[in-house]
Amino acid sequence: MRQSGAFVFNILLTLIAGFMAVFSPVFFWNTTGFMHYSFILWLIIALIRGYNYFNYFILSINKKPVLIINDACISDEANQIKYYWDDILAMREENLYLYIKVKNPNAYLKRISNPLRKFIVGASGPTFRLNLDLIKCDPEVLIELIDEANPVT
Repeated sequence: MRQSGAFVFNILLTLIAGFMAVFSPVFFWNTTGFMHYSFILWLIIALIRGYNYFNYFILSINKKPVLIINDACISDEANQIKYYWDDILAMREENLYLYIKVKNPNAYLKRISNPLRKFIVGASGPTFRLNLDLIKCDPEVLIELIDEANPVT
């Protein structure tokens, strides 16, 4: 199972935050003030990071791809969204994210059934974002593969 260094690092940080959330209340030397409740912050961090990387982790365990690129669409398996070539207006790669601008973003948001996932994906505005740092592939090579698969260009 090959994983990118960023994916392994993010999972490790999630596990550390979970560990700190569980074991922070054990240290009772500071019984008052903010530090007494620091485990709540660690728990929130662990839950948010765990939620964001859960689908990537499941795909990794099952040895399934995160992205599927074919003649019809780009399929983001982690967020379970298919971006059809006919709907894509523009794509750009920036800071290891692939930004995809589609014709009707609300139609794509309606396809997401989980309300929390819909909020997180919709928070980026009319442009959808794919995290290329979690994919074991050189971003330039991935962009070339996308350009080759795209029948429009």
